[in-house]
Amino acid sequence: MERTRPRARRARPAAIAGWLAAGALGLASSAEASFYTSGCASDTACTFQELLDGGTITAGFQRFASFAIEQDPGSLDWTRVVVTGRDDAGLDPGPAIEFFYDGGVATTGTDSLDVQFSYTITSLIPQWQPVANELELLAYSVTGEGRLEVDETLFDASRRAVGDTTVAADDAFDETRVLDTVQFAPQAGGLLVSNTLEIEGMNAADAAELGEYIQRFALQVVPEPGFAPALACSTGLLAMMKKRRSRNR
Repeated sequence: MERTRPRARRARPAAIAGWLAAGALGLASSAEASFYTSGCASDTACTFQELLDGGTITAGFQRFASFAIEQDPGSLDWTRVVVTGRDDAGLDPGPAIEFFYDGGVATTGTDSLDVQFSYTITSLIPQWQPVANELELLAYSVTGEGRLEVDETLFDASRRAVGDTTVAADDAFDETRVLDTVQFAPQAGGLLVSNTLEIEGMNAADAAELGEYIQRFALQVVPEPGFAPALACSTGLLAMMKKRRSRNR
């Protein structure tokens, strides 16, 4: 009996198209979760003062850097403010930065406090771009007519505002809101984030204290510019191979 040579298995057109599309994306989606600090004494957190001195936090391949004080009447000890990052190894809810205030952001009586600072967020993987932000109060206390508010404004690479969020605790006027979110277009150039902390009282018996809040940044995978042509090529290849197969039948 004449033996025939086994025919090499040909890759299916759908598989080829899939490989082309996957190669065009080049997203490193299998990369492990990441969280680390730079320029700080601890590898798990930084004092705000260390960040002001050039330290950075990286979480979920997003780098938080360029911390700067925009407004401060000299009432805060920035060495007592601890900042850390969170990486949930996913695009949504995404990486986060968390602020812990060790009793330093508080007022009693009719005192008031108004502080503003900013920082930048940039992606270490260009295709992973911020598309939403969530601001949440995690620890606070108010008594009497004491109130506190955290306002956040986000700016794109051209320093145009793309969104804002506000959380507040004001029991006297029943205006407590501990969570706020905003969505915006993918930000390839990163974000400048501005935070304003306002704490005040109206009467001698009032008190308010900000303990902790967190800011999360949901991400979206945005293909590189070369992805569309590659995908079109793979789709055309698939159609051509199907047409050729139909002719050979």
